[in-house]
Amino acid sequence: MDIDKNLWLNMKSRKPVSFLNNKSRKNSSEILYALAILGNATSTEISEFVVKKRTNSHVISKSNIRKYRASIKNRFRNRTKSNLGLIDQGFILETGVAEIKNKPPIYALTMKGCFLALGLELTNKELIQFIRQSSKHYLFFAYLDSMINKISYSFTETIFITSIRELIGKGLIPLDDDFQLCFSTISDYCGYNFYNLIQNFTKKDFKSIEDAYQISLSDKSDLFQDAVEKYFPNKLEKQNFIDIYQNKEDTKLYLKLQNSIVYAYDESINV
Repeated sequence: MDIDKNLWLNMKSRKPVSFLNNKSRKNSSEILYALAILGNATSTEISEFVVKKRTNSHVISKSNIRKYRASIKNRFRNRTKSNLGLIDQGFILETGVAEIKNKPPIYALTMKGCFLALGLELTNKELIQFIRQSSKHYLFFAYLDSMINKISYSFTETIFITSIRELIGKGLIPLDDDFQLCFSTISDYCGYNFYNLIQNFTKKDFKSIEDAYQISLSDKSDLFQDAVEKYFPNKLEKQNFIDIYQNKEDTKLYLKLQNSIVYAYDESINV
């Protein structure tokens, strides 16, 4: 991953991520990149992942891991008022502790952290892995993961991922206190692109369109509860979602996006 090629550095309007403009941006971006791929990890696991990527080697020394871990230990919590930690900025959360010596904290990306990761330079394979890991934490990504599994990555990329990355490039997804204000923009733009696909579909698109519509439908009155039951059928994963990851941002964005896809389909049929 080339740190300097992410969309957040080249977006048209203001840069909403403070650490991208200071000397800690490399370490901070690498931490987020590691968590995007690993899902949940301790600082040691993050360090091992990054050092392997840096050296392009599967065999690394413990001293190199310790050295990198020491360089990132202050990136999680605030150091000064001008050098905010990733947890304090709302990009990372602690999800528990590892049952090993010293019980180190386990970290994962928040929803804002996930959207920051969507602006990084990830390969298709890495994006698929990132979405799969994030689907264990958030309804929005569980929805995207179901699209990948039941339709294809190419379809999901076209309708959702590319749409979001275009909005990032235009400076329309702020990662500050106004984050929720862009949810209608995200859902409307994805719905718009889905509508255009339907209006100009070819024979090979037909099944994908129908599958996307069926995935987005719900015959239950409680759409949130229906989604939780559908995407977290495992009792432990469901409990982890409720206790650790569930938040209003994720719920709001998921419901808006689901509704936008259904609305786009219904509107296209009625034209």
